[in-house]
Amino acid sequence: MNISKKQSKLLLLFTLEGMLITLVNNLVGNNNNFFATRLGANEFQLSLLTTLPQVVGLLVLIPGGILTDRMKNKRNMVMLSLLTLTMFYTLIGFVPMLHTNRFTAFLILIAASVGPMTIYNVSWQAYFSDMVSEKEQNHIMTYRTALTFVIGIIIPLVSGYLLALANTTDSKIRVHQSYFWIGAVLLMLQILILSQMKGSPNTSVARREKGQLKGVFFELLHNKKFLGYVGVALFFYATWHLDWTLYFIGEANYLKLDEAWISYVNIGSTVMQFLTIGFWSRMNYKYGVRFGIIFGNLGLALCPACMIVATSLPLPLGNMYF
Repeated sequence: MNISKKQSKLLLLFTLEGMLITLVNNLVGNNNNFFATRLGANEFQLSLLTTLPQVVGLLVLIPGGILTDRMKNKRNMVMLSLLTLTMFYTLIGFVPMLHTNRFTAFLILIAASVGPMTIYNVSWQAYFSDMVSEKEQNHIMTYRTALTFVIGIIIPLVSGYLLALANTTDSKIRVHQSYFWIGAVLLMLQILILSQMKGSPNTSVARREKGQLKGVFFELLHNKKFLGYVGVALFFYATWHLDWTLYFIGEANYLKLDEAWISYVNIGSTVMQFLTIGFWSRMNYKYGVRFGIIFGNLGLALCPACMIVATSLPLPLGNMYF
């Protein structure tokens, strides 16, 4: 496929930017439960570590989207959110120095950091749509996704292995700290890459009157199909998030998996997704999206059963089964 010089540069910059944010997310996000445990968190506090960030993300999602929509150049919001995220990750690296209050500080900062990350995701999508024509978007996203997938395999493996090599709790905490500080540096590099993107973003700003928004809101309240969809979605996400803390407790306390083992599990899941995405894409195209959702939910429903069986088996066998 012949591509223009401008498209070639955007392809390179968006791919590099995507690789960096994927690297950061894997460095700082994959082992937060272990970090919290080493800071003294109990089971209830681990559940807060799952819940509070989701609440923050929900609270900032709509205001962040509206504010981004009103900006002429969405890149400013993307860069501002990354700069704020850099500040939070830098501060999180110093949390172990607080001693008695270190988990509380960790929880607050992790939850707060989800705000700029949520706004980044929203504003990045808007900025990408403004900078890249609809015809070129699929081509650029294909390369971006392919290379971020590679990063998503390598980094969990390396980061989990390094944590497993550390012999003491203090040494493991220092590795956790270094991940957040490295993440902060990489975010600054990502901002630098974004600043190199030249072009003419779509500067048209959609304005909607309050009356229009109010009318749409009340119209949705009387839409039974929409309300049914929202109810099912809320139930799904509420029960889905309940699993996260229980899964970590099962993995760490009962199956005795360390960071390296959990990274192997995550990588195996990622590889399976990659290998089967073409098949499910064809199934969705042939039978509709609802067909794929049914089998996807069936797979999720089997996950608790797998954990129950794995924790009921002797440890070496339970680990391999899981």
